[in-house]
Formats: sequence, C-alpha cells, structure tokens
Amino acid sequence: MPQTYTFASWNVNGLRAVLKKDPSFIQIAQELDVDILALQETKLQEGQVDIDLPGYHQTWSYAERKGYSGTAVFSRQEPLRVLHADALLPYAGEGEAAELVAQAATEGRVCALEFDKFWFVDVYTPNAQNELARIDVRMAWDDAYRGFLSALERETGKPVVTCGDFNVAHEEIDLKNPKSNRGNAGFSDEERGKFTELLNAGFTDTWRAANPDVEGVYSWWSYRFNARKNNAGWRIDYFIVSERLRSRIKNADILPEVMGSASTNLKLGIGGYAGRKLRAGDILPVGVPSSRVKAGMTAPVREFGGGCVRLRVIMGPQDYMFTETDKALFLRQHYTATAGLDRMGLRLSGIALKGKNGTDIISDGIVFGSVQITRSGMPIILAADHQTTGGYAKIATVISVDLPLLAQVKPFDTLCFSSVNVRQAERLAAKEKKFFDKLFR
Repeated sequence: MPQTYTFASWNVNGLRAVLKKDPSFIQIAQELDVDILALQETKLQEGQVDIDLPGYHQTWSYAERKGYSGTAVFSRQEPLRVLHADALLPYAGEGEAAELVAQAATEGRVCALEFDKFWFVDVYTPNAQNELARIDVRMAWDDAYRGFLSALERETGKPVVTCGDFNVAHEEIDLKNPKSNRGNAGFSDEERGKFTELLNAGFTDTWRAANPDVEGVYSWWSYRFNARKNNAGWRIDYFIVSERLRSRIKNADILPEVMGSASTNLKLGIGGYAGRKLRAGDILPVGVPSSRVKAGMTAPVREFGGGCVRLRVIMGPQDYMFTETDKALFLRQHYTATAGLDRMGLRLSGIALKGKNGTDIISDGIVFGSVQITRSGMPIILAADHQTTGGYAKIATVISVDLPLLAQVKPFDTLCFSSVNVRQAERLAAKEKKFFDKLFR
C-alpha cells in the first residue's frame, strides 16, 4: 500500500514574533503533527533562533538582507539533498533576466529537499509590489522557477511537491473582489499568466482540484478596511504537485485560523470546519497521535457523584452582593445546562438568585471560569472565548483544574458547585502540574 504523507505550509510573517505568541510556534507545530512543515517569511539570519522540535530535521534558507524574506522546512525524514534559490540560476536565461533572478536568489526564497520518492520544494515568490514596481523580477523568477521544477522531475524521475506563498490569486474565484483588484500586484494579467504556464507545464493546484467550485476560502487578508472580518481575502498560498500525483491527493484544506485547537468560532466564522456548524455528510480528517503520547499512558478519571458535573469554585469576587441564602442556594442546587452554550459561555437554568440589590455592576475584568449572575438570576460560566469585561456580578470562579470539564458539558447536562478556598485550589493545581510533568518527562 502506498505511503501517505501529510504536509503543511505556513507564512509566519516573522518567526520570532510567532515564537512568543500563545499558543507558540512549537505548540502549533506539535499539534499539526505533519510529516513536513514548510514556512515562509521567517525574517531571520542564521543563529537568531534555536528551535527545539524533537523528531524533525530542520532546513533553513536565509536572506542576505536582515529581517527579510527567508524560508524553512521541518521534516521527519532527513533529506538526501538540499538545494536553495541559486539552483534556479541555470534556468534564468541570460542578460537582464539572469541578473534579476540572481538578485532574488539572495533573499532565501527556496528550500528544495530531495527524499527517496519525491522532491519537496518550499518557496516564497517575489511580490510584484505596488504599481507592479518589481514585475520584471517577478516575471524572470516565475520562468526560472518553472524550469527548475520541471528539471527536478525530468532529471531525477521523482515527482515534485511544491508549496508556499506564490503571491498570486490565479482566477477570479480566488479572491473576494476581482474587478477592483484587476491589474494590481498579485492579480495582474502577467502574474496570472505565469501561474497558468506553471500548471500547464505538468502541475496541479491541489486545493482547487479538490474544491473546483468552492468560493470564499482564502489564505491572506489585508490588515486594512476590516478585510479579515469581512472575509475580503485572497488565495495566494498553494500546494502544487506533479500531475502524476494528482490521483494520490487524499485531502487539501486551508486552515482559516491557527488557534491551537480544532474548535470553531461561529461568531467570527473561523476555525474548525470552514468556520461553520457541522452538517450531515461532512468528513472530518483524523490526525495521527502526537509523538508525545506513548503506549501505556494513563490519565486520572474524575468520578462525579449525585448525577451532576461538579465544579469546584472559589467564592467571589462579588459574592458580597448576594445574601447568605442566595450563596447557600447556589452551592446546594443542581443546575441544567441550556442549549445556549458555546466556547464563550455556558448558560444555566435553575432557581433564580436575586442578589441584595440586583446583580448589575460597573463593568470590570472577567477571567476564564467566572460565574456571572444575570438580571434573571441565572448563572453564566464564562468559557475559553469569553469577553474581557462584563457588567454582571460574579458570585464565584471555577478553579483552574476543573476548567477542562466545561468543554465536555452538553445541553441539558446537570451541573453543581462546591466551594474551596484559595489554598486548596493551589494544592490541586500543583498536584495536577506534578502529574503532567511526570507524564511527559
């Protein structure tokens, strides 16, 4: 049976910044858990970062100009051979075109890795720039790159997989506003024509092959004019393969947002499965287990008595706004999760809590696990995608070790609360950390 490979491409637009984000680059790379991960616009010089990603060989290409361009590939297999952008020079012709390609070749734009069965080529294609100021470089590059890919397959007999930021929306279906962008960088007739020539040279756009008529799925959005919010985007990032690999394509997806999980934000329409609710007939890809998970691993299972999901809380910070009767009722009764639950919060139903003088406050900060009491007297438990401030009194806060339980609650499940103090919560958190530190040692 032919081996199956998983690939991912990511224009990081400055790797050092991504390393500092939460989730970090390392976390995201581990969760992707692909055979090969290709990066563009690393904007690094050699020695500026030290990335510890166990199980991967690292291949880097740096631009001579500081803080500019750059590519990298993380592969589970060690490549047999590595080529960089200077390998395009024999296919650049002579004269001005050759000089232009030689200039672009100093910008760390190519990592080409040879494996036993195929070539994998990561590319960051030169941008034509505003008013097509660099269109001459772009045209010369596209010709040389097409010749380079064709030669790899012709001279070695191995098919080619190339991916990255090609800086062009090929057809009108590949951007939100084709009419107003006609002739602009990334959607000029010249750039689109060169991309067509690449496909006609024996290559396949994998995503479009798998999704011939799908609109509104993009890989890049301007930072201006609320482009991301309005999904006014462009598809300029591609996986392209030799035509003989076309029948081997199992799946091709564009991840609308890297969030460190497979969850969906329905309000923004991002994440998960095309940013929407699942429908009958949807096919969900199943990944391979993380390399951090080992056979024989076990995790403790929490048992809940009394037929409810019991959440431990620290009372406050506005519990003073409730009578002792209210607080006792809050801890004694069983609540029912309503159908109005999502990653922002869980709405509960039960016997109402009135508060001493209502439950409205001047808006202040909210944390994951805050339990607000609305004007109706019903609790809302704020979840992972909670707002930053809120104007309802917070009678309690779910302790950190119980927060993962919120993701498991379904509509009409029964929930109840029990009170612990800060010292007890800290001991429970320390115990949990010790367990997981030992588990993944």
